[in-house]
This record gives sequence, C-alpha cells and structure tokens, in this order.
Amino acid sequence: MVVTNTGDTYAADEVVLAYYKPRPSAIPSLAATGEFVGPTPVVIKQLFAFERVHLSPGSSVTLQFTVNATTLRLADHLGHISLHPGLYDIAFSRGCVGCEELVAEVAVLGTGPVRLESFRS
Repeated sequence: MVVTNTGDTYAADEVVLAYYKPRPSAIPSLAATGEFVGPTPVVIKQLFAFERVHLSPGSSVTLQFTVNATTLRLADHLGHISLHPGLYDIAFSRGCVGCEELVAEVAVLGTGPVRLESFRS
C-alpha cells in the first residue's frame, strides 16, 4: 500500500489501520448448523496491525502488512482459538468516521476449523 502526502507545504503524520472482517455467511463452520453456533460472538471488524508514518510534502512511502493464520483467528464460546475456512475482508483505513476503506478479499481454504490454541480452564 502506498501512502502519499499530497500537500505541497506541510509535513504530516498518517496512521494506517489494518483490520480483518470475517464474513460469517461465507464461513461454513460458523453457519447455523456449525459446531461454533450459540453464544459464540463473531467480530464485525478486528484491528490486527497499524503503521504510523511521517511524510514530507509530496513524499510517498510503501507500507506492507502480513496476514497469516494467527491474524484471522477467531475464539469460540469455550475460549478455543481456531482458523475457519471461508471468506474474510482485509480493510485498510485512516480510522476516521466517513473515511473510505481500501478492502481486499482473502479466502482461507480447508474443510473445517483448525484449532490454533486450546483454552485451559
């Protein structure tokens, strides 16, 4: 992602926020017949990274964000952390109300959830 200071007078800081947004309707293991139905809440949007950069007038910088299995993990109602196959949106934002987001779709392939961490009670 390229961030540019389009001004010609002042230096500025910009913060880019990176979120993931699971699509519950496109994640079979979260569907009405899935194991994780019931009291398990599904996040609407989860921050996973951010980057603050200082830009001189007219300058640009390229930012890179890494998305992996631990980035897209979801907790179930028992506290177990799993990666669920399905569709997710990765959204980049300035974090202000009404600001446009840059969104990319990510597909996680598989036949069922993969447990990454078990909750110890």
